Amino acid sequence: MAKSVPLQVGSKKEETIMTRKPRLPNEKGFTLIELMIVVTIIGILAAIATPNFISYRTKGLSSAAKTEARDFYTAALAYFSIADRNRTVTRATCPNFGANNEIKHTGNLSYTAATGAVGITKPEFVHTNGGDTYILATDGSISTKKKKTESALTVETATAEDFTGD
Repeated sequence: MAKSVPLQVGSKKEETIMTRKPRLPNEKGFTLIELMIVVTIIGILAAIATPNFISYRTKGLSSAAKTEARDFYTAALAYFSIADRNRTVTRATCPNFGANNEIKHTGNLSYTAATGAVGITKPEFVHTNGGDTYILATDGSISTKKKKTESALTVETATAEDFTGD
């Protein structure tokens, strides 16, 4: 048993004990204010982290498309090196190339056996979930066509006549 200590009338300890609702022994948990503070902090952290996450994800998807373009070029050249005649390959028909189905590809690579020249027809790679478009050149270099981003905020200007009603 706990030893009871008499409280002096008017002491701070007595005021604190008197103003607080006594809890029953089986009552446990947090107050509403404590829970609201935690939810607010989590909301602020989520608001900060979400745009960064989306940005990193888009960069990763764009990087996957660029890698796909580079891999396709390498696989096509390997295929052409054993070719003894003119050939044309697309992403789907290129042997030993595991195409990523989330990346859109247009165009093809062609090989002319007589001259050993590689030709390319509209070779663009872009991830279906957004990002930049990568364009493949005949020498294997890759150029980037940046995706246009539109601002979500539209600012309208007002003139004095808008407020006067004239």
